[in-house]
Amino acid sequence: NHPRNGLLVQATMLLAIGLNGTGKHQEAIELLERAKSMVKDNKLCRESWLATVTDNPILVESRRRTWWELYVLDGLFACAYQSTKFTLYDLDDDVKLPCEEVDYLRQVSPILAISEDSHSDSDRIFSRDLRTAQSSYLRLHAAFSVYKS
Repeated sequence: NHPRNGLLVQATMLLAIGLNGTGKHQEAIELLERAKSMVKDNKLCRESWLATVTDNPILVESRRRTWWELYVLDGLFACAYQSTKFTLYDLDDDVKLPCEEVDYLRQVSPILAISEDSHSDSDRIFSRDLRTAQSSYLRLHAAFSVYKS
């Protein structure tokens, strides 16, 4: 019985990625499902949870990145294996997009551009001008596009 928190989600995701890369797809899918369950059960997809974890903006950003990486993996696994569903797409979340890498490396507290948008409203969020979009948005857009194709 391990605590079901952001660090365990990160570790579970990394193991799933590693297993997937070595051809152990079913084990990777099972671990991804476990990570998704931890997020859903503990409301780790809520900005309010991020703020209660720590007041360190870098750790908050790390948790934010964990959520969105899990979101992307969920979409990619759903597309690649079609034995899973992109369940995080419909999850009620309000986590802001991660900041740009340069800001993260400079340890700048993120001010995120599209916090008013929800990924559930795909027509609005995915109709943005991609030439000016931040890199995390482009990654989400790619995962969503692959899933929808």
